Amino acid sequence: MSAPAPGARFTGLRRIRHRREGRSIRHLVSYAFCRGLFLFLAMLPRRAGLALGRGCGRLFYHLSARHRRIALGNLERAFGAVLSPEERGRLARASFAHAGMILADAAHFRRAARLPLDRVVGGASWCTPGTTATGR
Repeated sequence: MSAPAPGARFTGLRRIRHRREGRSIRHLVSYAFCRGLFLFLAMLPRRAGLALGRGCGRLFYHLSARHRRIALGNLERAFGAVLSPEERGRLARASFAHAGMILADAAHFRRAARLPLDRVVGGASWCTPGTTATGR
């Protein structure tokens, strides 16, 4: 394979193309679903939102074969034989569940921004004056 000519951009790379037919409708439906879920999560109490977000992440792991394959492939490249296929699957499922929890937390940002910091963090002693190194 010869070197690309000066000024040529990515001549050796294969361009990735998504299916063009039905793309705008599919994206619109996906956006509407995610936006509605985000608004619904914002209305729930934080604990319930986190539980629902975790469940949505787990559901997405099972529904999206493409993203599941990508995650498992990345874990295989990163850990190789150090982790068994079962452990990589468990780690991938946990990662998807955590991503769902991040979505739920993001839905509460607007509400949390109006609260005092110690209520948002959960009574963290590190931000309270006069605390000791033991956290009391």
